Amino acid sequence: MSLCRLALLAIAAAEFYEPCTPAQALQALRAVGSLDAGSGDFNSFCQGSPTSPSRRQNFTGCGCFAGLLAVKEEVVYELAKLKVLRQVDAKKLQNRSAALQLYRIKLRRGPGLAEARAALREKFKQVQHSLSYTAGMALRFADERNLGFQGDRFAALMSEFLVYFKLEYTEPAYGMMVQNHNTCLLDIFAGRCEKRNLPIFEKFPAVQGPPQEGFMLDFLGVSVPIEADCQERQFALLAPGRTMLCEYYKSGMPLPRVWPVLDEEYLEWADILTTAMDAAKAGRPFRMAEFGSGPYGIWAMRAAKAFTAVAAADQPCELLLVEPFELGDGSILQTHTAMNLPLGRCEFLVHEDLLSTNDQVKALLGSGDLWDLVDIDIQGAEHEILPGLFAWLSTRVRRLHVSTHTRQIHWQLVEELERDGWQIQAQYPTFSMVGLENNALGSFLTCDGHISDCTPADIRPETCIEEKGRLAVARMGGQPNWKIGCQLLRLWCWFWPSPPAERCVPCPSIDHPTGTKRLGTVDYGLEMLGVVAPAIDSMVHQKRKYRTDFEPLMRKQSTQGVWPLYNRGYFTGKQIAMRLLLHERLEMMAQILSLSMAVIASHVRRHMVCFMDSTAAEHALRKGYAKGEAFTKTLACLWSWVAETGLQLSTE
Repeated sequence: MSLCRLALLAIAAAEFYEPCTPAQALQALRAVGSLDAGSGDFNSFCQGSPTSPSRRQNFTGCGCFAGLLAVKEEVVYELAKLKVLRQVDAKKLQNRSAALQLYRIKLRRGPGLAEARAALREKFKQVQHSLSYTAGMALRFADERNLGFQGDRFAALMSEFLVYFKLEYTEPAYGMMVQNHNTCLLDIFAGRCEKRNLPIFEKFPAVQGPPQEGFMLDFLGVSVPIEADCQERQFALLAPGRTMLCEYYKSGMPLPRVWPVLDEEYLEWADILTTAMDAAKAGRPFRMAEFGSGPYGIWAMRAAKAFTAVAAADQPCELLLVEPFELGDGSILQTHTAMNLPLGRCEFLVHEDLLSTNDQVKALLGSGDLWDLVDIDIQGAEHEILPGLFAWLSTRVRRLHVSTHTRQIHWQLVEELERDGWQIQAQYPTFSMVGLENNALGSFLTCDGHISDCTPADIRPETCIEEKGRLAVARMGGQPNWKIGCQLLRLWCWFWPSPPAERCVPCPSIDHPTGTKRLGTVDYGLEMLGVVAPAIDSMVHQKRKYRTDFEPLMRKQSTQGVWPLYNRGYFTGKQIAMRLLLHERLEMMAQILSLSMAVIASHVRRHMVCFMDSTAAEHALRKGYAKGEAFTKTLACLWSWVAETGLQLSTE
């Protein structure tokens, strides 16, 4: 139990305790004097040792407010837990903050009752309102879908949380960087380094050698002046991955040459590296536009550096920088380019006019080859120039990365992107703490929101979200209900009759004797399910507990179109109706069931109805990915094959 709560118990045991008489309450208010009820001095006054004679009078007075102070302490505790641990019991915080807002200190009847009530309201109304308001902001912050008012106080709360994290965890993170050095994903918010980095980073090993004096050198070899990231005012604004390196530099510590830590810029790093590698492998010119480039064009420069590291020397590189405010006379950009790229290696186009319409964007991006990447970070102006533009952009851009600056803008753009055929690879909204948790990478605090999108033409095994996580859906053939888990499209070899050797990576733990034979008959499909089921069971290390749920199927000759299914009964191919008893592993069972649906549908070419009495199972099929890697891989195999065979599956 905390000292603060012990002190509150001591208050409750004081000579005066709620409800006090009006005279006692007025005496208590005189004792605390002009101390602000929300200040540390007030807490210190009321929380001293009750056994100390010099403090006994304090507890006598504060006992009249014991109930309110106890509720206040619970709200403060929940807010502190959110700030320090990034965890919150939303229901409890909501209830406690409402109780604090409505709390009225109880008084006994007696002379001066009206005066005492008025004095108590005046004393505590500010702290009641302020803490309740802050709790409301915290609840909005914890729920990334909440679109309630988010003004300066909301931003200040997020900044407070982020600054606290940086102050507390910058030094411990250094040890993780040095000790693990690119062997794992640095999850600085969780304080661990256990997962693997996205595969795209492994294609860009860190450069060696010291930086120039006054510069920092990243793993690609891009030199940036110290003042670009390390000004004092930027500490609260920039992602931790940047500010931590600044603090190490200021402390004279050797800077580790590591891949990005898991923070809000990790996804943007993955996008620039992926598009640069794709262009290099395809042997085409690399074209990138950065809207809101600042004086350095930092993301365009990083992408160009990555491209030149892996592309042929004669592959062209074209960079468009759109920056109406910070380019100045262009000398900073010229110096930055000269330091980081061979002379004339990339062509730079600069646009300094302010953009406000769709037509202006079309004029900039409408000519030449397709753009490999358009990166947009324009401090809220995305709300003005992007709505209504995504359908056109899908004909001109392979990949789009948008930074958003309010939740309303973020979710509006997400909705429009999905409607206009873009495939959202990953996203997290403004001022949130969900991060890339849905991609099985981890959660983190964010200031800006981020959206990473592919056009349908860009969905290929070698370029899909395999490089960026596990949340991937692709729309094939223009059918909005066809969702393909792209993270492991290389597993298509299991279904392809003659797959390219470099893509032939069998599905995990599945070694069917027919090899790459296409799924074509119900008998074959059901037999295959008998192989898939125990394999998945083994993957999730639940063999003993769930063995009876996944007994391999015995291959039996069909009798009048009736087949056994998991020893749970029979289904008829003619009627195409199935029902499966789902147990604890609802998502896994749903994936196996969905695979059987695809097999049978390919045989009968008729409508199929699947009855699943489970919201979790339906959700697993609808979203196209699962929490566990093994589950996601299974869905990747399924949906890849579904797209190839031309099935149209949907859930209701």
